[in-house]
Amino acid sequence: MEHLEKLAFLRTAGIDDWPLEPLNPNRLKFLAHLTRKSSAQALQRALGMRRYPLLVAFLSQALTDVTDEVLEMFDRCLAEAYARAGQDLEDFRKAMAQATNEKVHLFRELARAVLDPAMADPALRPAISQRIPPTTLRQAAEESDRIVRPLDDSYFDFFETRYGYLRQCTPTFLETFTCHATKSPDALLEAVTLLQQLNRTHRRPVPSEAPTDFVPLKWRPYVVDPAKRIDRHSYELCTLWELRGALRAGNVWVSSSRRYADPETSLIPKTRWPSLRPEVCQQLQAPEDGAVRLAQRGRELTEVLPRVDRLVTPHGQVGPMRMDKGRIVVPPLEAEERPASVTRIEDDLAARLPLIDLPDLLIEVDQWTDFSQHLRHLNGRAPRRHDFLPVLYAALLSQGCNLGFARLAQLADLSADRLAWCTTWYLREETLKAAPTA
Repeated sequence: MEHLEKLAFLRTAGIDDWPLEPLNPNRLKFLAHLTRKSSAQALQRALGMRRYPLLVAFLSQALTDVTDEVLEMFDRCLAEAYARAGQDLEDFRKAMAQATNEKVHLFRELARAVLDPAMADPALRPAISQRIPPTTLRQAAEESDRIVRPLDDSYFDFFETRYGYLRQCTPTFLETFTCHATKSPDALLEAVTLLQQLNRTHRRPVPSEAPTDFVPLKWRPYVVDPAKRIDRHSYELCTLWELRGALRAGNVWVSSSRRYADPETSLIPKTRWPSLRPEVCQQLQAPEDGAVRLAQRGRELTEVLPRVDRLVTPHGQVGPMRMDKGRIVVPPLEAEERPASVTRIEDDLAARLPLIDLPDLLIEVDQWTDFSQHLRHLNGRAPRRHDFLPVLYAALLSQGCNLGFARLAQLADLSADRLAWCTTWYLREETLKAAPTA
């Protein structure tokens, strides 16, 4: 809910409508990162021509980050609720273990009476009544109705017990976001719109004409009862669950998001594709006509299949591959034994390697390659203190060896705050990518 409030504040500021598309995305990201690392006092002291572009970039990036964070939290919230429902099912089965065992014993006695060849059909019911009283059978049938589970058990009934917990945030979540589908019309988005209307008007029943084409078969017994009435709780949970899957698959997308954005934004725009198509096809060495490409791949497949047929037959193994229950099985390759001469060379090389401390090795490699010159401050300035390099080496070891700032500060007799500061400003993604190329 706190993240949804942040998102509402950012949208109230009209950030969605800011025309920032002409700016380079990497430049926006850099300015936002610089703002995030700066203090409020530093931003207040900055000139307006510098302060306002920084704040604009930060707010634009914050809108994208918060949107993705809310969607990921929604994903995890549903996943954890469903996982807890599975745990509830296991607890239920453990609690019903004794009753299930009693029903198995009862069924065994019943089956023996029915399968007894010496017992005539007219005498079957009296014989069963003598072995098992009718009252016991009636109680067993009623208890079986309570403990029996579907063969394909998806435990959505246990998932439904989390409905009240999810309702603490799902109405606000659905009201905050406007989802778009790659195909229109989309029954799932129609269901989302219907839930938004029901939440606004505080209506509980779901109308009979509500869209249900998106409901999977495993959900239908829970969503629609035999009288064709739609259960509100199951319908809403099914809609949220399918919306989660559609967002993950890219079938539904959200504006102002990076991870759940429109998949077409990662492709060449349709308006530019006709002019770029010859160049792209030339680089890929592929024909411009898709039908020609499909025909080429079909001929390649036709040439490869006979070689596979020679390795595998329906009756067993001819080569290293075999058919097992209709599936192709490729055994793992057996490792070859290394010659004794190779083992002797390995031992000789290991004996010649000097024993050296890891910090000394890091310093020596830096003297060879000068990679530390690529680990620069975010503002591009050179370090002012002469004792900066030991702190940089310690920060690298802290991250590389997963020791943590406090532990390495004790070992290197340095300040943990300085290690954290150096890691924040110098060990960034772009600098760590540039250093190995030194």
